[in-house]
Formats: sequence, structure tokens, C-alpha cells
Amino acid sequence: DLANLNPFQLVPIDCMYPTNYYWRMAVTTITPLVVGGILLTLHFSCNNSSNLAEAEAKHQRSFFSLFLLLSYLILPTCSSAILRMFKCDEFEDVGTSFMVADYSLICQIDGETQTERKGWMVFAAAMLLIYPFGIPLMYAVLLWKEHEMLSFE
Repeated sequence: DLANLNPFQLVPIDCMYPTNYYWRMAVTTITPLVVGGILLTLHFSCNNSSNLAEAEAKHQRSFFSLFLLLSYLILPTCSSAILRMFKCDEFEDVGTSFMVADYSLICQIDGETQTERKGWMVFAAAMLLIYPFGIPLMYAVLLWKEHEMLSFE
């Protein structure tokens, strides 16, 4: 989990503050967005300088390189956290399905999705657009912009 950048495995937050899977997923997906936003802000603030010195240009490139590295490293962790939201186990004898990642959370009772879960599913769907679809799309666009420079001919 250290390689997967899962903060909840490194620091046992549940021992200090009781959480459920919804909140852990939110922290797992929002924290990289904040850090990435800071890195992009630093990148563009250096880029908007009228006279870029050599050292400033190097810092500007390093901020964007850090952003790309962060996006590459967090993609598997965030994607799997988001996709776990949609997996539920149904117990037909009680007519209830529970979330596999956290059995304290109810997915459906008698076929009806819980109100709290509906909101979190919308959040997870938005995060699906950002992480499993958005990050690979971002890399594809960045590579396409540089495809002539990357060609071997």
C-alpha cells in the first residue's frame, strides 16, 4: 500500500477518528486534486513571467514534471478506490446489499438505493471522469501535441 500511495494504510486514521469508506474515498480522491492544483498554479505563475531566467524556467518545468509524476502515481490508487464504490454484496435472506469495501454501509434495502449512497455515487461518477478517464486522456493529448517531435522519421 505504500507503493499505492494509500494514506489510510500508512496512518491508521480510524483509530483517531471514526470514518467510513465514503469519507476515505473522498480524501483519497480530493487530496491529489488539491496538490495537483497547487503544482499547476506554480507552473502557470512561473510561466506568466515576462522575462523567464534560466533558473525560473527550470523551476517551471519541474513543477509540471512533479504534476505529471503525481498524476501517474495516484492513478491506480484513486481509480480502484472509486471503482470499489460500485461493488456491493447482496444478502437475499434479509433483502439488503452491503458495500464490499465497508460492510457497515448499506447499498440497497429491498431494491431501493439509500439516499446518502446516491449522493456518494454521483461524487464517484464525477471522480471517474477525472481519474480513470481524465488522466489517460490528458497524457494522450500531451503526447499528441508533441507527436511530431517524438516521431522517429
